[in-house]
Amino acid sequence: MPTPTPSPTPAPFYPGDVDCDTHINSVDALKVLRHVVGLPVTGNCASFNGDIDCNGMQNSVDALKLLRYVAGLSVSLPPSCPPIGP
Repeated sequence: MPTPTPSPTPAPFYPGDVDCDTHINSVDALKVLRHVVGLPVTGNCASFNGDIDCNGMQNSVDALKLLRYVAGLSVSLPPSCPPIGP
């Protein structure tokens, strides 16, 4: 009987990690901006989610919130929205 091959463990997902590479950085903000203007966005995610503030839109405000997070500044999000990061 063949030995079963274990399934790879998926990388953890962190809100704000829009390219699913397990790092939240300025590249994520740039990918949000690319998406907003209709340019292709690459990443490891099954689908793109750059709606950082959970308002149903992906726009430059989401990119700015990611940049604030990366810079170590406070980010205002609604209570129903998950916080950025791990």
